Amino acid sequence: MTPYEVARFKGLKAAQEQHQHLGTLMQDRVAIFDVIEDARIWLFFKPLRNLYGAYERQGDAAGIMVNSQHPLNLQRFTAAHEYGHHVLGHLVSADNEDHIYRDGNQKLQEVAAQAFAGEFMMPIQLVNYSLSTIGVSGQHSKLIPEQIYQLALQLGVSYSAVLTQLVTQKKVSKEMAHRYRRMSPLGIKTSIGGKKPEYSWANVWLFDGSQGGRKIAPQEDDEIHVALQETPSTGYIWELVDSAPHVLELISDAFEEDVDGRVGQSGQRHFSFRVRSPGTGRIRLEMRRPWQTEGQMAMEFEITLEALKFPTGELEEGITVDQRKSIINDYRTIGV
Repeated sequence: MTPYEVARFKGLKAAQEQHQHLGTLMQDRVAIFDVIEDARIWLFFKPLRNLYGAYERQGDAAGIMVNSQHPLNLQRFTAAHEYGHHVLGHLVSADNEDHIYRDGNQKLQEVAAQAFAGEFMMPIQLVNYSLSTIGVSGQHSKLIPEQIYQLALQLGVSYSAVLTQLVTQKKVSKEMAHRYRRMSPLGIKTSIGGKKPEYSWANVWLFDGSQGGRKIAPQEDDEIHVALQETPSTGYIWELVDSAPHVLELISDAFEEDVDGRVGQSGQRHFSFRVRSPGTGRIRLEMRRPWQTEGQMAMEFEITLEALKFPTGELEEGITVDQRKSIINDYRTIGV
């Protein structure tokens, strides 16, 4: 193998061994910040201009720094790259966009850390499970940009990072990935939601009737769209029972007829929500006749959500909330 291939292999192997050591359940996005904290590595967030992140080890102490001005999904992937440096025994690294996202003439330790990050955040078992939760099954399904975008949301990483990993896992060809990268993220979001999101940077989640029971981790200002089949002439319509009003705002509730528009035929009931604040809750819908009470339904649909705070809580930069709590507890223990 070439030195480049050896470095990639080391990164992939180290990520797989880490998951075995951690006993990772391949059904939830990887909690990278928790993994770093559990390894007793200091985790800092601050503006870094052109840098995405950095890592340094001094003796028994190690620290990771992540650009606080980046979106959360990019911060997560950057943190995984820096954690890769730690696991692989590197001493120091300051990483820009090329180190985090691009193959090319990089230092071999960056090649290894990049391979580690992709494999650690998106192991094939988790990718396959996540694809099934969004209604994509089979090893040879032809993935479209909207599905890849939804997969990225489920995994908590960027669209670009997922494309790279799908090429590695031979689920998407290099040619297709190159074509998909040229598509506008805003265009993909508009296609999913049916119109441009109010905030161009916000994520857009989409659910149909096959995806009930999912658990998601949206961010503030994200949009959540639920489109369910309905035939009004039967007297049964979808009604919103619970939408976590402390977390979500209902944007719209509309019936959209099928294309041919015949009277009484079926269509979709489209509910749109916006995440207004961090917190936990659920979206629960029931199909029933208007005079029936809650629980007297023909069908039901529910998803649960945990709208995420930034790791530093209300602060724009600094160490994580959990590490701040740990410091306070340590001071209390020693009586300071």
